[in-house]
Amino acid sequence: MKLGILCGGGPAPGMNSVISAAAIEALNSGWDVVGIMDGFQHLIEGRIEEARPLSITDVSRIHVQGGSIIRTSRANPTVRDQGRTGGCTPAWSRCASWGSARW
Repeated sequence: MKLGILCGGGPAPGMNSVISAAAIEALNSGWDVVGIMDGFQHLIEGRIEEARPLSITDVSRIHVQGGSIIRTSRANPTVRDQGRTGGCTPAWSRCASWGSARW
């Protein structure tokens, strides 16, 4: 199993703590964990190379840092064409290769 972690929206207290807890729990359960950098921004653009593997060493002491180690973005995957919402199919949702991506 794989777990992808991303932070969407603005920064909030405790983001690194949640990243750490989720990653450690998944890794201890035998899952692969990737941090998806900059929220939805790269996914919206169809770029999956901006994901990086996370290890327990990467996340075990991040709770004392501010912000998010995988950064965040206010990019909204449900909006297209200058604020139009609803009824649209974002480009990222049409990607058939997500399951076979090599992280």
